[in-house]
Amino acid sequence: MEEITKETGPSKVWYYIAVLFLLSASIVSPTWLIIRLISGLSSGHQFLVPGTHTFNLEFPGKHIIWNDTQTFYQGRSYSSSPTLPDGVTITVIEGESQNQIATKPTGSSSESSGSHKRYSICSFLAEKPGEYTIEVKNVPSQRVFTVRKAQVKDVLHSLFACSTVLLVGWTIGFSIIITVAVKRSRASKELGSVRHEGSNLSP
Repeated sequence: MEEITKETGPSKVWYYIAVLFLLSASIVSPTWLIIRLISGLSSGHQFLVPGTHTFNLEFPGKHIIWNDTQTFYQGRSYSSSPTLPDGVTITVIEGESQNQIATKPTGSSSESSGSHKRYSICSFLAEKPGEYTIEVKNVPSQRVFTVRKAQVKDVLHSLFACSTVLLVGWTIGFSIIITVAVKRSRASKELGSVRHEGSNLSP
């Protein structure tokens, strides 16, 4: 960007480079964020209840058990009420120690993705990755549940990363545009001044 021609200063190619930075930051970053959010919603382990199921949870931290009220599982469509019948019990066992892990109610949060809809039931803390067994009893008819790592922190991290990329891309892009415009303006004025002096010296 330091190369200055005799007539116009920095090449106009730098404007195209600046636009490339702006477009990349404005398109790639939000697209990546959307993909991350969709991927998070579709993650987790679905299972039929009542019953006992063992899962390999890859990441430690808070996990949520969801009631999938509208979903498609193993070639069949399931539809159920958002509320669970009275008397339903959910037990979580850590595989290595066989200790029961406490569960906590999560309120009535929900999420939708296409034709799928689910409501949160409870949460538990997986202190380390490994096998965990979930036992659900006293459910009168088959339903589909999902266990999945809580997404709040991942969403916040993704939003921060997306904002950072946008800020950096826009800063670089606009900095290039401003710098090139200033240098080209100065070069044009200097050239005009030289031509003016030259015309005054002509006989």
